[in-house]
Amino acid sequence: MGNIPSVVLITSCQWRHHMAASLLAREFNLLGIISEARKGLQSGKTPEEDAIIKAYDGECAEKEKEYFGHATAFPLAESDIMRVGYGEAANAEAYQWITKRSPDYVILFSAGIIREPLLSTYRNRIINLHLGLTPYYRGSGNAFWPLVLGDPEGLGATVHLVAPELDAGNILGQARPDGLIESDGPRDVSNKNVLSGFALLVRCIRGYADGTITPQPQKTGIGKVFRLKEYSGEAILTLKENFRNEMMKAYLREKENRDRSYPIIER
Repeated sequence: MGNIPSVVLITSCQWRHHMAASLLAREFNLLGIISEARKGLQSGKTPEEDAIIKAYDGECAEKEKEYFGHATAFPLAESDIMRVGYGEAANAEAYQWITKRSPDYVILFSAGIIREPLLSTYRNRIINLHLGLTPYYRGSGNAFWPLVLGDPEGLGATVHLVAPELDAGNILGQARPDGLIESDGPRDVSNKNVLSGFALLVRCIRGYADGTITPQPQKTGIGKVFRLKEYSGEAILTLKENFRNEMMKAYLREKENRDRSYPIIER
């Protein structure tokens, strides 16, 4: 490997994913991007719940634009971008596309599940930015569920090597969101977590590539895997009620003590 690691990014297709690609292109040798289509919006069980989910999705989009809207496109030519349907980044065509470019590392951010033969070919060289603190929060929506559960100390980002088990690979580093203030809304908190995750990702790729970061195994038998099917209108309403009840104000006043509930591997 050279002094500047070469990478291929597997990600999605929204503003924050464009920004992640731009960051990697600035810091490393970005050889290509596989961009998955966004997964379809979860439907509610009733028209009322469906309206709650769609309204919150609109709020999320507006806040994402506020934080990342300047990143309007990927930083590479279309010839170096492979656009696929959701969950298709692990298909045979994508595998050939990646191996042809022969990157040092494959980087994942908001990507579908990666399977063989990519896992074996790039064993210990697939790095995932997971927007949750593993092993406590794994699976889907890990910047959402801590806020629903009144557990903001459980919010953070993890950079880990990819293993066959979901979000269970050895950890390169973790971080909590920077710059939180009492008046932050739920999407401010989540987007600040993304920004802290981006900075963490760069530090971890560099440190892992130069040997100054040694992957650490995750603890087992703790935490929970959250599934997309658990996302609901009721959960959204609970989140909003938590913020109306000044959850963040209470957390920030006792942040140091409350963060001890979730020990992390800081980088």
